[in-house]
Amino acid sequence: IAMQTYPQMAARYKPDNFVIVHEPTTMAARMTITTTPGDWDAFIRAVEPLIKAASPRTQVGAGDCSHCNEEAFFADFVAIPTCTAATLTSGCLDFMTMDLYSNAAADFTEDAGWAQVAHAAGKGVYTEETFAPHFFSGAIPPGFQGNAGGLESVSTIGSANAIFTGLDQDWIKAMVQFDMANGMQSITPFTTQTFFLYVTSG
Repeated sequence: IAMQTYPQMAARYKPDNFVIVHEPTTMAARMTITTTPGDWDAFIRAVEPLIKAASPRTQVGAGDCSHCNEEAFFADFVAIPTCTAATLTSGCLDFMTMDLYSNAAADFTEDAGWAQVAHAAGKGVYTEETFAPHFFSGAIPPGFQGNAGGLESVSTIGSANAIFTGLDQDWIKAMVQFDMANGMQSITPFTTQTFFLYVTSG
């Protein structure tokens, strides 16, 4: 289906950026399939020429999340050739993406390293999703990625609770500084409900 819908979306909307693979383990869990980095690599190389043909100015990317144990996927994706006139028809990527919802020092170190790897490969890189870490009373339950609500569905307190207002502001400021320090192109605060409404329960 994606081989048809992705080019159709590119042709209709002419997006500046089109992320072909986003959090591969989450995508696989929601489709109830098992995949490997090689599977997604083949998909990227097959669909990228179709997207570029439909919208030549659209830049294409792929990436992962820091807390999802997707290092092997990032290592594979960043090795896909950078888009040039010579690689457009054989599968390429213009940029890499990363998601960060963790305050673990190891995840920040990992993302900083991945940014440098992306730069070395001639690719742009940005934080595709971020927000202050969710609140859990214990460990994150296995299989959360298959839930429609993702981390929100297993959080003890919803992420749009008013008690997080100050933390959310500090998190976004810190992430902007982190991204600038590591040469990233942009950042997307993901929990957009909080830009409109904080609640006091639920």
